[in-house]
Amino acid sequence: MESFSMSSALVANEAGQLQECPSGKSELQHPRVTSKSSVGPTPTSRDDEFATVQLHLVWRPARAGSKGISSMASPRMSIGSLGSNRSLSLLRLGSSPDNVVPHAEERSCYWSCLNSLAMNPGSNKRVAFEVFGLLLIFYDLAWWPAQVFGYTSGYTSRAILWLSSTFWACDLLVSFFVGFTIQDQGLIEMRVSKIARHYAMTWLPIDLLLVLLDWTLNALLLLSDDGVAGLGGGAFLERVQYLRLLRFLRFFKATNIISLLSDRIQSETMRILVRVLKLLVFIMWINHLIACTWYAVGINDLEREDTWVKANDLKGKGTVYAYTTALHWSITQFTPASMEVVPMNELERSFAVFVIVSAMVIFSSFISTITNAMTQLRDLNSERNAELVKLRCFFSDHKVSASLVARISSCIHQTNKLTGSRVHSEDVSIFGIIAGKLEM
Repeated sequence: MESFSMSSALVANEAGQLQECPSGKSELQHPRVTSKSSVGPTPTSRDDEFATVQLHLVWRPARAGSKGISSMASPRMSIGSLGSNRSLSLLRLGSSPDNVVPHAEERSCYWSCLNSLAMNPGSNKRVAFEVFGLLLIFYDLAWWPAQVFGYTSGYTSRAILWLSSTFWACDLLVSFFVGFTIQDQGLIEMRVSKIARHYAMTWLPIDLLLVLLDWTLNALLLLSDDGVAGLGGGAFLERVQYLRLLRFLRFFKATNIISLLSDRIQSETMRILVRVLKLLVFIMWINHLIACTWYAVGINDLEREDTWVKANDLKGKGTVYAYTTALHWSITQFTPASMEVVPMNELERSFAVFVIVSAMVIFSSFISTITNAMTQLRDLNSERNAELVKLRCFFSDHKVSASLVARISSCIHQTNKLTGSRVHSEDVSIFGIIAGKLEM
């Protein structure tokens, strides 16, 4: 190794070269030591005040091959450090390391300002935003099919209607700044231009259609309240409002949100219980839809006398009784039960046959899934429970005192709480198939 004199210092310029500074400024720089390199000559004279040397390739800044995302040459952590609180995501502008060269758009002030507004999809703010949207989706899935029973829109339902329309309009704008996961790389894209392009190719057309439809129907609702002529009366407005059933398209977005929320649950026991709860909610929603459709079939032709609605005189018993009766009939199609409501004409009979066949498939799948979930829940601690059974047998065979058994059991349970939930990286065999690009 060979170094320059203390009267000069080497600094790296933006081109990746070392530049010699005058001696008068050497005290401001940290002393650096360079090694001989065959790439470029080494200055040997103090007269060469501005001589430069070429760095070896291994010391040059690496060019990011992923368009400003995150370089593969970035420092890595072992896979065992994944349990830390740091999340795996693409680096924001201004925080990229020296071995990442920003993309051309990221160097502009305009894009820098926009990229600073980008939101991590796993952040707590975004999760809270999505949970509120999920509640609105559940409201739409339950409320709008029930309109067939003739529920009137009160002040509460009107307020929720306007709140929902405003929320989804804001969600459309916010979605342009929410990062997304690059599936084949396991990284999170945080550049606004890429986010907007991805959103435009996925949910933007559907979101834009639903938002425009919501506000158009809201405007018609206001005009109807003001008594504006030419709307065809309340019957036209009532039929048009059924277009809001297109909100059911957000059901697929709800499944994505639920999947993301489920991934945040670390306890395997809680994950299994949540899966069972999702199945129960899904079955109840299916029964809700069948009940609403069954009532709509019953009032399809008001001139007919042979309908199940008129046979049970539901029109004079209130909407709540009508809904609970239809829901009761729907649930009996999934279980071996009976009730007084039966089909009265060919349309109702055909619908009943269709529901029974569908219920047979859905309910059998539901039972098998519940059984598998309960089996997984029981097998989580099966090995440890077997050891405890052997331990109790040992205590019984050797006539160990009850006080000593209690002390040993307490010690075992306390130790399990401290160490039983701790999983090390070498215990997880699936880490062996994770691509190297995910190791940070």
